[in-house]
Amino acid sequence: MHGSVSVRVQPGSGNRVFFGAINNQGLAGGCLENIKTGVLTPVLWRQGSYTRLPTGDLPAGMVYGVNEAGDATGKVTQADGFGQRAARWVGGQLQVLSNDQVGGSRGEHINDKGSVAIVYGMPTDPQIMRVGLWRGDQLTPLPEMRSLAALNNLDEVLGQSTEGPARAAVW
Repeated sequence: MHGSVSVRVQPGSGNRVFFGAINNQGLAGGCLENIKTGVLTPVLWRQGSYTRLPTGDLPAGMVYGVNEAGDATGKVTQADGFGQRAARWVGGQLQVLSNDQVGGSRGEHINDKGSVAIVYGMPTDPQIMRVGLWRGDQLTPLPEMRSLAALNNLDEVLGQSTEGPARAAVW
C-alpha cells in the first residue's frame, strides 16, 4: 500500500490552481486561473511554491506535460482561450510550436528527449483535429492517429487509429 502526503497549494489571493501533469521528482505543471478575469497563467509547482512560465505575445497558457528534466509542454492562448498554440518550455524559456501545417494546437506530452506529442487543427479547417510529433523544430504529422494518449522516450505515440472503428494504435 502506498502512502500519500497532502501539500497545501496556496496560489495567492484571487487565483485558483489547476494541475495537468507531474513528473517522478514531484514537479507539477498546470496553471493559475485569475478568478475575476478567467485568464490562465502557465506554472510549474514544486513543494508548494510555483514558477510562472512565459507566454510570449499571448497573455495566457496551460501546462499539460512535464518531463524528468523539468521541461514542459502545453499551450499559450489569447486571454479568451482562442488562438491556442502548442508550447514547449525548456529551462523556463518558451518555444511556440507552430508552422504552416498547424492551425490551433496544444502540446499534450513531452518526453525526456524534448519531443512533444501535439493535437492540432488543420490551417484550412481548425475543426479537423490531427495528432503529430514535434521533434526539434519539425512536425511529423501522424495522419493514421485519431486521438492521442501517451508518448514515450522512444518517440512512440499511443492513441487510436483512424482506420475503421476506434482501436488502439502505436506509431
